Amino acid sequence: MRMYLKCALQWVLAIVLIQVVVYFWIVNKKSPQPRRAEAPPHPYFASIGNRTEGTCSYDTCPKVKKGVLNVHLVPHSHIDVGWLKSVDEYYTGQGDGDYGNTLYAGCVRCILNNTLQELMKNPSRTFIFAEMKYFARFWHESSASERNKIRQLIKERRLEIVNGGWVMSDAGVTLYNDIIDQHTLGFDFIRETLGPCAQTRTGWHVDQFGHSSEHASIFAQMGYDSLFIGRISDFDKEKRKQEKKLEMVWLTSEKNLGVRSALFTHVTFDGYYAPNGYVLENLNENAFKSPSTLRNFIITLQNRASNFKTKHLLVPMGSDFGYRRPDLWFTNMDEAIQQVKNGKRKDINLIYSTPSCYAYYVNQEMKLHQKQQDYFPSIKREPPLFPTKKDDFLPYITDVVWAGFYTTRGGLKRHIWQAGQILQSCKQLSIFSALPEAFQRVNVLRDAMAVMQHHDAITGTQKKAVLASYNSVLSSATENCEEVMAEAYEKLWGKEVKGKLGTPQFCPSLNISSCEVSEESDDFLVTLYNPLSWSVSLPVRFPLEPGTYFVYDKDRKLVPHQMLPVPEGIVDIPERPTGSAPTELTFLTSLPPLSVTSYIVKSDQEEGAVHEPHLSAAQDKEIVIENEHLALTFNSHTGLLVSMSNKASHIKMAISQDFAAYASSMNQRNEGAYVFVPGTDPAKPVRQNRPVVIKVIKRDFLMSHHHILSPQCVIQAWAASVQSLRSW
Repeated sequence: MRMYLKCALQWVLAIVLIQVVVYFWIVNKKSPQPRRAEAPPHPYFASIGNRTEGTCSYDTCPKVKKGVLNVHLVPHSHIDVGWLKSVDEYYTGQGDGDYGNTLYAGCVRCILNNTLQELMKNPSRTFIFAEMKYFARFWHESSASERNKIRQLIKERRLEIVNGGWVMSDAGVTLYNDIIDQHTLGFDFIRETLGPCAQTRTGWHVDQFGHSSEHASIFAQMGYDSLFIGRISDFDKEKRKQEKKLEMVWLTSEKNLGVRSALFTHVTFDGYYAPNGYVLENLNENAFKSPSTLRNFIITLQNRASNFKTKHLLVPMGSDFGYRRPDLWFTNMDEAIQQVKNGKRKDINLIYSTPSCYAYYVNQEMKLHQKQQDYFPSIKREPPLFPTKKDDFLPYITDVVWAGFYTTRGGLKRHIWQAGQILQSCKQLSIFSALPEAFQRVNVLRDAMAVMQHHDAITGTQKKAVLASYNSVLSSATENCEEVMAEAYEKLWGKEVKGKLGTPQFCPSLNISSCEVSEESDDFLVTLYNPLSWSVSLPVRFPLEPGTYFVYDKDRKLVPHQMLPVPEGIVDIPERPTGSAPTELTFLTSLPPLSVTSYIVKSDQEEGAVHEPHLSAAQDKEIVIENEHLALTFNSHTGLLVSMSNKASHIKMAISQDFAAYASSMNQRNEGAYVFVPGTDPAKPVRQNRPVVIKVIKRDFLMSHHHILSPQCVIQAWAASVQSLRSW
């Protein structure tokens, strides 16, 4: 009997197996699934195609000597796209502020014009430039003959673009989309005007206040093979000098991208300035004719070289807004190169060079690209030829922690991030609606947003007048894009609807609960656009005068909503217009991906009674606001959240919460825009000793709780749908 059962079971399993095989054979035959193609390997430090010019070929790099120290002199000018002066003032050199007559006077136009003339005088001279915001403007001002000279210098790799983005972006507080967009703007300019062999594969991030693996990962994914950084923590830098680890392979996103995330990374020995005492613009043109000056310079170079593994040394030869007098720089460097070449010393070779050529020769010496298909063989060796790194160079620490810029000028940061959201929506809507001639108008905000990614813009480390200029330019550009979006909405609505509704208007002041359209209209349309590729559920809020209102969706179905009082903290904001509505209408919405969703809001003029929300003061030890999904429990004395419960999963989570503030240090080194220097005392709670003011609002679908910890700190919480939202 057991034998029969065993045989029967085997037959059943065999039949099932055959059916499964046949099923998959039929499925694959009917709809063959193409195998996902793997991305081609990155040709690290390899020439591009068959071109022999510019960055396409390393044959354009200067020649080096084997067995001697090759010193790569890299002429450059560090230029900020706004900092102590505005973007325009730095370009023209004008502006009569406190910094008008100092080294930081700028005049990028002068620097480029004078330097290009000096490059033409000696075929071995080189120069690198990073900020395409300025280079594009200079290009558009140049004559045809000047443009031809620029193209020729780039073909000969004597003028080399580094970074390639619109600006040298910050690495600590910038967002993914904005980083990519600002580099795309620069790359587009390079491709359209200078050609493919002007495109860089080298990052030059020498002035940021620390460096993130995420930003570096974006470089790797854009096809860069090397990155030069300036600021890492002092203790880290000193240790790396001692161990000859200032050069490494940075695995910026190893878990996600594997070896494709690898970047050869070089930490400059002492920032981006020329060695101390050799900022040649401050010397006369005969400085290196002095034997002692040249001898001391060579000693400095040899001391630096002792901190690196190879026979190559990169030496930045520049300064902040240097090369207004490029003749002093180049004449002295010409002299130093010639004297070393003609002298008795055969152990050192001085050459004009670029970061990309330096990276190429270093990796040649370390044999990191024996074959094109080999990805940094040093990573796979034990021990590796270069050390590897997998995390950030953040925060940047000297004698203090450079973390102040994470929050400095929070209003500017919010302005930039909101403008970035509008830019993404503007780009998409202009394409979906096929608006004619929209590209140039969208580009105005692309330009402004790109500038805002500069490491002295979004960080908030600029002067007050420059802050005003940044905000003004960004606001104007945002309005430009809002006009494009309004036209897109009208086109998507169609002529019939457009005639009834008029021109769409935006409410940029909803953060202070102010909107002219909603406050002054009885009936209006609320249109929401979701630029994301996934659905979004969120509460919509806008100010209205007290009354009874109806909200309808696209199918003319009533949408549940409620009226809430505007919190006192917002009412008391000085910038909020006098007489603004004291209440807000709130409803929940779910927006499909990449969708335009509209709601109609109508006032019931005949209804006299106003349904006030139920307000309750704190009486019990705990306050609970809840709906069918969530329960939030607050301490009635402090107003702080103490627990959250998920009713579906029956999970309750205890929460310890407080709001505190550090007092600035009163020592010699005070806290500033860049650094975070708290006093010795612990952070003090913002809440006062007396009980806080707490209001609880209970309605059908949404419960709200807000409390005032201090005049500067008003906390709001909602229990809506399956979300808990808190803002302050």
